[in-house]
Amino acid sequence: MPRVAMERSREKLWLMKMPHFLVEHLLSVESPGVELGVLTPEASNAGSCSAAANNSFTLTLSESSSFPRDMPRTFNVTRDAPPGAMYVLSEPNDKAKGGAWHVEGSVEYKGEVRPKQLSKEYKSIVSRRVQTANAKREIEVIQDDDELQDDLSVKQTKQQKAEQSAAKRQRRDEEEKPAVLSDADIRDAIFAEFAEQPFLRRTELMQSARLRGQTLVRVNKVLQVLCEHIVKGPNKGHFQLKAEYGG
Repeated sequence: MPRVAMERSREKLWLMKMPHFLVEHLLSVESPGVELGVLTPEASNAGSCSAAANNSFTLTLSESSSFPRDMPRTFNVTRDAPPGAMYVLSEPNDKAKGGAWHVEGSVEYKGEVRPKQLSKEYKSIVSRRVQTANAKREIEVIQDDDELQDDLSVKQTKQQKAEQSAAKRQRRDEEEKPAVLSDADIRDAIFAEFAEQPFLRRTELMQSARLRGQTLVRVNKVLQVLCEHIVKGPNKGHFQLKAEYGG
């Protein structure tokens, strides 16, 4: 049975979920004593700003840090007590030699770190990442010129009538309902909504000016790619951007 070291078991820890780019930045700082940022308690409903009485904070990264300028520098930090007893264990460096596991401490709070506001530059970076991830090769079949001319000659009259009917239907549809957005436009609209508010319900998105009139099936398809559904905590039932998209 593996040995478990308990000398740090009385430590109180925060277990925080945060964006990958912020984790990478914090782990890249190797020099001790370097200021990473300032954590400021936000005023609670009772008017207190003390850390002990508050579960909401603002994290502002140090201006002297090497954090890229096009990334968010101000973050919302929220915390809550875990639903039950939780502990953090670290495995030995060399398990083959029978090293001891370490109890690093108990989880006093679970929480999340999210950007307060996404800059235009960062939203542009996220948008380019999505486009690259979803890029697909398309093959277009081009007919022989002679064959194409024959088709046009035979179908010219029918096409003219069809175009006239389609134009009438299009004008009627444009007057009756909003334009149908492409998946890319729906994605941009979702990014814009979450840039204004970090947590949103599906109904709020569907009723927003940017997405009003779009079908739930198409919006939900893009929403499942970009966002995750919160099932616990104060924002239960809401959606938030996934970590790789700035959440």
